[in-house]
Amino acid sequence: METMVERVARAIFVKAGAHEVYPSTEADWLKAPDDPALETYREQARAAIEAMRPANSAVLQAVSKYAYEGWGDPETIALQAWQDGIDAALSESMKEK
Repeated sequence: METMVERVARAIFVKAGAHEVYPSTEADWLKAPDDPALETYREQARAAIEAMRPANSAVLQAVSKYAYEGWGDPETIALQAWQDGIDAALSESMKEK
């Protein structure tokens, strides 16, 4: 299974190449996943994920609704809470632009 660091690093890699003459694609990443040059993107991914660790009020509000439901599969609830929290953080950053 792909780690979150790998997923975020690949997204940064692809996004970074979006404005170049020869854009980076997901296929480029998959051709050489152990290339040491890609470690820069993994470091950026770790930093981005770590920066999201402290929840702000938007994230807490989005996730808190799951704390009171108490029903269903815990893994499913946790996944939904995580996704809603990240979505709230991303939508908040879009409002700042």
